[in-house]
Amino acid sequence: MKRVRKVLAVCSFVVALLGASSTAVAQDASTRPPSSPDVTPWEAHMGYRGTFVESPGFNPFSTNDYLPQFTLGASRALFPTGRFTLAAGLSWDYGGTDATARGASTGLTVDRFTVPLTLRYALWRWLHVFVTIAPGVTYASAHVDEASAPASLVKTSWMPSGDASAGARWAFADTHVGPYPIVFWLTAEGGYAWTAPMQLSMSPDLPSSDPRQTATTDLGSLAMNGGFGRLGVSVSF
Repeated sequence: MKRVRKVLAVCSFVVALLGASSTAVAQDASTRPPSSPDVTPWEAHMGYRGTFVESPGFNPFSTNDYLPQFTLGASRALFPTGRFTLAAGLSWDYGGTDATARGASTGLTVDRFTVPLTLRYALWRWLHVFVTIAPGVTYASAHVDEASAPASLVKTSWMPSGDASAGARWAFADTHVGPYPIVFWLTAEGGYAWTAPMQLSMSPDLPSSDPRQTATTDLGSLAMNGGFGRLGVSVSF
């Protein structure tokens, strides 16, 4: 009988201990701030990006060596460990520039698709710093409206590309939609952008059935490499 009582006592103690542990874990989860990556792991962002392109091949399309772009993207926090968090996502930068070269109107549009891999460190619950490596591809479309050509001279190309950057983000507001927390961030970052060279062998934009003989115009090589900065807002949920 004594053995039965001892067994029951031990079982009661274990059940009580497990119950206390479960309560502590639940309380800990409820007290974590909304900015914690395991509370709001998903994030959507938008922003403005500006790149200073170093290549001389960019000169026919810009008067100030500057490429403005609009950014859209999304990411998810992975493997949060203490103050560190690794996040992976998808991002799209779109923009363009135009100018005049030798009396001809020129234009360049650029779509940049990347897979940002970001390592964040929480200085405080509302302020994080981060570094990002973002491999990807870039699609560029250039045109020159030359009066002597039978049609606009065009060139399009896909090129491998990538970014390396560092920055910080500030959680300036948070709220709830029902039971779900939402956090709003301001983000600033800067870094270097690399893109493989694009050969500007421009040819008239004519249908393949057009009988006119046309030649290409070589404007050299364009490599959209250079320092860039981005300001944005994001929401995590």
